[in-house]
Amino acid sequence: MSLAAKLNIFPLSTIVRVSTTPYGIEEGLNAGMWTVACADTGLVQPFIHPNETEAMRKNRIAESFHALGCHYVIDGIWDLNSAVDDICLRMSRGETP
Repeated sequence: MSLAAKLNIFPLSTIVRVSTTPYGIEEGLNAGMWTVACADTGLVQPFIHPNETEAMRKNRIAESFHALGCHYVIDGIWDLNSAVDDICLRMSRGETP
C-alpha cells in the first residue's frame, strides 16, 4: 500500500512529487502527480562534463528533466514555494497533471 493510500490522500493528482532523479520524476508522472525536479542538488558530480560551466550544467540537467515531462524544474528546494503556488493556481482553474 502506498503512503498516499495509508494517509487517505486522494486523488493522486493533488500531490506534488519533488525529486532530484529521473526515476523520481517518472514515478510521479506515472502516478498522475504534479512533478517538480530540483536541478541543483550538489549530487550530480558524476555528470559534470569537462569545460562545462555551472550555468551550462544546470541548463543541461533542466533540459533532461523537461524531456522526461516534468511540470516544473527549479534550482533547488528553496524555490519550491513558487512552484506549489503556481500548481495551486492551475488546480483552481481545473487543471490536472
